[in-house]
Amino acid sequence: EVGIRVMREQVSIAMLNDEVTPMEFVVEILQQVFDYDRKTATRIMLDIHRRGGAIVARASPQKGDELVDSVTSRGKKSGHPLTCKIADAKESEEYALKYV
Repeated sequence: EVGIRVMREQVSIAMLNDEVTPMEFVVEILQQVFDYDRKTATRIMLDIHRRGGAIVARASPQKGDELVDSVTSRGKKSGHPLTCKIADAKESEEYALKYV
């Protein structure tokens, strides 16, 4: 008998740089929403700043949408234009990092 393992599709979640959102706010979001420790969140924030964006997580499509909505709503609530989205294939490759 052959066992078949079904792989669930995962999406990459990208956070993009902007010139308005404070760096400290980005670090807080990475800690609160994605559960990174402060040191790792700071490194990721600096990568976002330097490279224009970073893949900050991989998740099922449903969980990915929830994470994106959480970041977006927290940004809006705080008056920041922080952009978080489900990355397309080009962005996934361009922003790929060792964190996820």
